[in-house]
Formats: sequence, C-alpha cells, structure tokens
Amino acid sequence: MGPSTLVFTRQAMPTFDRTKYASAAGVAKGAYILSEAPGGKPDVILMGSGSELSLCVEAADKLNAAGIKTRVVSMPSWELFEQQDAAYKESVFPASVSARVSVEMASTFGWERYVGLKGKMIGNAQLSAHSAAAEGLAEEIRHPGGQRGGGWPKKLSESELAMKIVVGSDHAGFQLKVAMGDLLRSLGATMSWMSGAFNENPSDYPDFAEAVGHAVLDRKAERGVLICGSGVGASVAANKLPGIRAGMCHDTYSAHQGVEHDDINVLVLGERV
Repeated sequence: MGPSTLVFTRQAMPTFDRTKYASAAGVAKGAYILSEAPGGKPDVILMGSGSELSLCVEAADKLNAAGIKTRVVSMPSWELFEQQDAAYKESVFPASVSARVSVEMASTFGWERYVGLKGKMIGNAQLSAHSAAAEGLAEEIRHPGGQRGGGWPKKLSESELAMKIVVGSDHAGFQLKVAMGDLLRSLGATMSWMSGAFNENPSDYPDFAEAVGHAVLDRKAERGVLICGSGVGASVAANKLPGIRAGMCHDTYSAHQGVEHDDINVLVLGERV
C-alpha cells in the first residue's frame, strides 16, 4: 500500500457527490473537469483549487439556470497540470473559450496563466465574505464591471479603469509584485497579465523586463510595472527596448511627473528600497 494523506480545511465545506460530479482520480493530472457544461461546450469556465471550488459549483448552477453554459475545473496542482500533454490541456481549457474566471480566497497571483488576457481573477479583495459569495460570483460573470454593492465602490476614473496594466518582477521583487497586483485590482484596474517569477527562487530580471516591455510595445497593455531588488537593473534592461521609456520612481511626485512630462510607459520599483 502507498502512503495516505488526510487533508482538512478550517471551513465547513460540502462533500461533492461523485455520482453527480467527476471522479477525484483527475487530481493525479493536476486539473480536471469537475462539472461539465450542458452539451459539453462551455460559454465560460470557472476554476478553483480548494475550498473555493464549492463557490464555483454553486455559481455554475446559477449560470446554467440562466442559460450560460458553465464548466467547473478543479485545479489542485498547477505543477502536475503543466506536466500533461497539449491535448489534455486543450481538453480542459479549450483555446476557443476565452471567458474564464479563477476564484481564490487568498491572492490571485499565478492564475493569469490560465484565465488568459480576456479572463478574470477573483480573490480576497472581492470575496471577503464566504456567505453569498457564489451569488456575487455569478452576478460578476453575468454583468462584468457592473455596479456592485457590498463596499466595492469605483476608485479610479473611467479612463484609468479601462487601462490595461502588466506587472512583472524577478525573485527580488516577487512579494511587492503580489501586493501591487492585489492593490491595482482592488482599485478596479484591468490587469492584462503578470509576468516573471512565481516564487523567491533566483531568476534573471532582464527576461522579465523584456516580457513587460514587449507587452507594452505590442499593445497588450498600455502601461507596465517592473519590480526588482533596487529597481536600477530592471530600468536599465527595459530601456534597451526601442519605444520603452522606463522610469524608476519611489514617490508619487516623480511618478506623476514621469508620466505627464516624460511620457514614461513603464514604472520601475525596487522592493528592497
């Protein structure tokens, strides 16, 4: 017999009836279709990794009832899923379905890889209370960007809300990148995607400076934010790309002046400064 593991959660969570939902054997592949959309062709895909999964299932029931065909994907391990072949990945996340929503009670960091440019990541800033969260999730999908209650006021102008922002960092800027992404989303900004290190293991900042720079140059985002240890290296690397005007600013006055007078399109910060 192999090793066994007991996994618990502090919340009171429902137990999925596996005669109704897919077998838990799919866990071995990192992600699997827990609940399929009617007809097997989803309009939207909801994904979660743990206790949030029940919210996805509840929201899917409401959306399906409203005529929005919804698939729910259980994704307990990104690492295992990345080991699967392209055909399996496509079967779970069809390229033709760009309407995707991830649900994470903590930080949304990392989910941008699976929701894509047109998807949405919902995290602790939006799901502050577990009760009524499924209805809120379904409402957000039915009316994305609409007027929302429960203490979610608009905090940015319409033009700022429409602006897409890409954030990237190396390992030395990882923690600040997570905080920056959560802050921007809590203000209502549109996160194009987040690039760079997904942990604090050593990585090379020029690679991520290039990725953010090209996202801006290719118009996948209007503005970029780069973070490394001091900010200096990332700024130098980004400015090697023709068309990128990266400025290192650690105060609001410099940042404002940089945009208004110097037309910078990439803001650079140092986490260790």
